[in-house]
Amino acid sequence: MPPDKDIEAVLTQVSGQDAVLLMAYIQTGARRGELFRLTWEDVDLERQQIRLKDKKAGGGAWRERWQSIGDDLAQALADWKRLRPVDVPNVFMHLMSFHSKSPKTGEITTTKAGDPFTWRRHFMQTLCERAGVKPFGFHALRHKAAELVYLAGGRSSDAQTLLGHAQATTTDRYLKSAGLYADKSRAVNAIMSSSVGQAAAEQVKKALAPETATSEANL
Repeated sequence: MPPDKDIEAVLTQVSGQDAVLLMAYIQTGARRGELFRLTWEDVDLERQQIRLKDKKAGGGAWRERWQSIGDDLAQALADWKRLRPVDVPNVFMHLMSFHSKSPKTGEITTTKAGDPFTWRRHFMQTLCERAGVKPFGFHALRHKAAELVYLAGGRSSDAQTLLGHAQATTTDRYLKSAGLYADKSRAVNAIMSSSVGQAAAEQVKKALAPETATSEANL
């Protein structure tokens, strides 16, 4: 689990949609795939909720949950929707077109500007190197969100609700504690009041200035 100061240092290295993406990780505790496949149909800015989808319940069927978000993330998403350079259904996207070669088959594939992310290899590692901190990945932000919620409320049920775990025993592996489901607003309020949540909110304000909103780091 990275300390708060390391996450805050990494947040200073992002701009544009990357700042919004990391803020979404921290505030929602979502899985990587849940945010990568997020579409604007899954974003309800009026009610300040986003719909996250996964197949973690077993059987291969999709399930979904509406996750509360705070004022700052709702505003950041609204700003990004207005400033994004390509009008596509997905929220997060590649900003540039490029070709890549499969290490297994040698096949060349083309990714176009506006295509959703499927993976971002080396993204977090590069940010950590730039920030001068011990490397950690997207999943560490999910763990951090659960930790912040649990420490603020003292109930594993809050973390279970945030993380979208169907079983309390799954949350036990994160927190070593059992509990029941709780009000989702407790989770987002705990994250928003933490130093990490505040750092993400501050960085995203800077990153979505018109002159930087559509820039993309060479990661």
